[in-house]
Parts: sequence; structure tokens; C-alpha cells
Amino acid sequence: MKKIGIVPAAKLDAVENIWDNIYRIVTTYPTRIYENGGIPIGLLPNVDQYSEELLDMVDAILICGGTQSFDYQFQSIDHAVKHGKPLLGICLGMQMINTYFTVKAEAEKRGYEGDLLELYKQMKHEGRSFLKRVEDHVKFPVPLGREDECKHKVLVKNGSLLHKLTGSEEIYGATIHRYCVGEAAPDLEVIGRAEDGTIEAVQYGDKVLGIQFHAEADRMLPGIFKFLTGQE
Repeated sequence: MKKIGIVPAAKLDAVENIWDNIYRIVTTYPTRIYENGGIPIGLLPNVDQYSEELLDMVDAILICGGTQSFDYQFQSIDHAVKHGKPLLGICLGMQMINTYFTVKAEAEKRGYEGDLLELYKQMKHEGRSFLKRVEDHVKFPVPLGREDECKHKVLVKNGSLLHKLTGSEEIYGATIHRYCVGEAAPDLEVIGRAEDGTIEAVQYGDKVLGIQFHAEADRMLPGIFKFLTGQE
């Protein structure tokens, strides 16, 4: 069985109470991995940094949704891309995948040959915005067993990775996000959109998949997690 590293969401900026600084993995993420034949392993950074030794332990990587972006998420993408490991980013995870490839394209434009993480930090310091605000894509709460109430239609590109995994050109995904990818990075292929044009899925080759909708909230989309576990 393949070991699937789960990159958690986090809150790391609390200063008055250290107990408010947390890493968080919603239980549906490991549940879907178990259901599809994988072994979930939580990847906990040292504050906001991963060691390569930790990332080396896993066969594939899943980046959870969340409300804040951190350096360790960027590092996990860099590791997966460089080592050819299956990578799935959900919601914020997809946004970070797009951010990574946006930074990668900027490095090529500038002739930058250093660490992409350092360029990412520099671009943020320069005021670069990687996301855009989106309206009417937040549907809280999501009652257990009533996930259909927060779904919307996603139009899937024929022949794409998402199409192969789901077997359909039209799927329904749980929408819970206030920000989205405004423009896909040059190396990414847009393979799914909502009816209002919002980018809902991107891919890079056959190893990197980003989805804006929350597949972990839906047992009807098992193929997406089989992408990580390699199960048929």
C-alpha cells in the first residue's frame, strides 16, 4: 500500500496563546485515502518548513484546503514535481499549485536560478497577488450526509486527467471557497470550469492535479483519490 502524505492546513500567527497555533487535517481526507487503498500520513512541518527527509518518506502528496498559505505547502509541491510523485491539491491546495507554477514561470522570465521558495517569498514582498476574490462559491455549513446541498456543476475537459479519473465530462463538486485562481500558470492546463467560468481543475502532465472543489466531502468521486493510491 502506498503512503500518502497529507499536507495540513494551519494557523500559525497566534501570539497571545500558543495553543491557538495549530495544524489541522479534516477527518474526511484520511478517510478517503483509506477507502481507496492508501495509508495516510500527516506531514507536520517544523513551524513553517519541511525537511526533505520527511517528504522522502511518502509515495504521493495531498494538500488540504485551508484559509492561509504557507511556505511548507510550496515546499511540498516543489518536492513532488522534482521527484515525479503524484500530487493532489484541493481548494487552497490547487491555488498553491498554481502559485508554484506561476513562480516557476517568473523564474524563467527573470533568469533566476535560485531556490523557488525564496523567489516566492520575494514576489510576495513585492506585492504580487496570486489569487482573486470570487463571489457565491461559499456554502456553509456542510451538514454530514447532506453534501449535495453545497455542490455545483463542474464541466470537465474530455481526455483530461480528471475526465479519466471520474469517467465524466460533467461532475458535481462541493464548493466552499472565497478565493480562486484568476489566471492559470503557463505550464498548467485548465481541465475543469464552473458554469460561471471559475477554474475548477488544472493538471501538469499526469502526476499533478489541482481541484478547487472539495472531493473529500463526497464518496461519489472515489477515482480522484485513487489517483494518489494507484488503485484500479
